[in-house]
Amino acid sequence: MKHRLQFIEIATLIYFIVRASYIGIGIDNYLYYGKVDGYISIIIGSIIGIIPLLLILKISNINRDKNINQMLESLMGKTFGKILSILLLGFTFFYGTIMFYDLINFIASEYLYKTPYILIGIMIIIPIIYILTKGLKTICRTSLILFMMSLILYLFSMIGLIPNFSFNKMLPFLENGLKYPLIGSIYHIAYAILPLFILTIIPRNDFEGKKNDKRIITVHAITTLLIFISLCNVIGVLGIDLALLYQYPDYHMLRRIQVGGFIQRTESILAIQWLLSLFMLIVFCMYYCLKSTSFLLPKRNSKYDRILQIIFPVGMLILSRNLFQNNTAFVSFTIHTFPIYIYIFFLGIPIIILIVYLIKKYQKKM
Repeated sequence: MKHRLQFIEIATLIYFIVRASYIGIGIDNYLYYGKVDGYISIIIGSIIGIIPLLLILKISNINRDKNINQMLESLMGKTFGKILSILLLGFTFFYGTIMFYDLINFIASEYLYKTPYILIGIMIIIPIIYILTKGLKTICRTSLILFMMSLILYLFSMIGLIPNFSFNKMLPFLENGLKYPLIGSIYHIAYAILPLFILTIIPRNDFEGKKNDKRIITVHAITTLLIFISLCNVIGVLGIDLALLYQYPDYHMLRRIQVGGFIQRTESILAIQWLLSLFMLIVFCMYYCLKSTSFLLPKRNSKYDRILQIIFPVGMLILSRNLFQNNTAFVSFTIHTFPIYIYIFFLGIPIIILIVYLIKKYQKKM
């Protein structure tokens, strides 16, 4: 009998997927559009985002014993189903590559600024390849361990920032009206909700427990609350003008934390929580790619699988190295263009799936 995943393991994957894009990407969008009211974007986005979240949950419940690729083939037929599977595979790989670039850029700018990009990338893909060779169960166990570390660092960070927080820096309320926080909420949905679609690569019957939808929504709400608190701290500690100057204001915010006056550069330790989130998201994107490829190319052997476990991470490293001419181009892409692609693939395709499912369900009743 196949060993089923514990819900806590799935919950930690949700935690990392939702938080991952906040560092360097999500926070740029909140501050760029919402300014001092950026945190309102999270509130509005979470309310509106219930609809696409329920859509994703509905899709995963259509055929609980099948992953997204098997479901697409069952609903759409072999040809069109595989076309959609290929499109999702390609975009998930691209999505993971963007996050990989963000991770390397963060490490290079804040930790290893004298280390070549390619060397940092190699150091990251080695553990990714190793985890991929061990399978989903190891990925989930790794996620659970890293979650505990991340949560401890997060709690320490937020508590340490209390003396530096000022409500005055979060005023005036709705200085530029509700329009721009509303725009920011659209980006919140793109980066903090729609990427949960990649979890559909795991059949719902592989989760322990029958009624997990409410618990998934609860985990997502709690994780969103943690992001909300982080953004409020960025604005309340640094102030909006200073926050807009930094690409990673959450990292620089942590510099305000002092531990007894004798521990230096605590931000380097505390910011590891964001590295862990990006790392686990990238790992799961690669896992999605491997599972999709195994579905699209069923005639293979273990040696072929081993090769793919290396090809995808290495390909991600090479592509990320050549995607953007500079960091300014990356920031511009993630603010103006990338969310459009996320909506097309992680919302557009689920809508198509639901429409086809409802049509077929209606035809059966006729």
